Amino acid sequence: MPGYDAVPGASLFVGINCFAGQYYPLDEGRKWEYQTFQKDLGGIGTERFYWSRTAVAPRILLDKKVVPLQYGNGALKFIIEDNIGIGLYAHQGINDTGPKFFQPTDYFLKYPLKMGMMRQVKGVTKFLKHPIRVDKTETIEALTDVVTVPGGTFENCIRLKSYGKTTVSFEGPFRAIAHVEVEGVDWYAPNIGWIKGIFTEQTNDLELGWPGQQMIHQLIKFTNH
Repeated sequence: MPGYDAVPGASLFVGINCFAGQYYPLDEGRKWEYQTFQKDLGGIGTERFYWSRTAVAPRILLDKKVVPLQYGNGALKFIIEDNIGIGLYAHQGINDTGPKFFQPTDYFLKYPLKMGMMRQVKGVTKFLKHPIRVDKTETIEALTDVVTVPGGTFENCIRLKSYGKTTVSFEGPFRAIAHVEVEGVDWYAPNIGWIKGIFTEQTNDLELGWPGQQMIHQLIKFTNH
């Protein structure tokens, strides 16, 4: 495919776990299966669906070493680790002819992974009726959480929380100010990876989808090769 070449074997990598990190191991053949609940905060209903992703052979993408995660529908996300952290370097949808790059890299874990570490992140809402830009603060709140999901109970998990809020002005005969609040909590287990995520977007505005939406992702199965 345009833009990258497959690496013949994994010899370019010296210890894939070192590349991917303890909390995001990406050995070729690892597979994660998840269930997701999407809930309307107004109580209208809840949807449940299942999805999976598998780590495939490492590749070189624009001179960078990456590990592709292949989703059940065939889409790809390319993961990179550098001296900043671990993040999304590029993605490729099922109808794309080649990868599309994140500018800059979208890091989901940043070094050092220490209690209380904070960083500022620019984001956009995903579940409201219109995308709203929200600046968030991410904080590592715990390093020793015990988390139970359908896939098992995991100890010494990192808990990463993000939070942000903003106001949006709307033009019109009835000028209004909408309040938007977003919150996310992710858990990463040693030698397993991402095991749970809760994401909530709330608003007081009907046009944006009052009161909001929540998504809960949970690991239901993990296989190594």
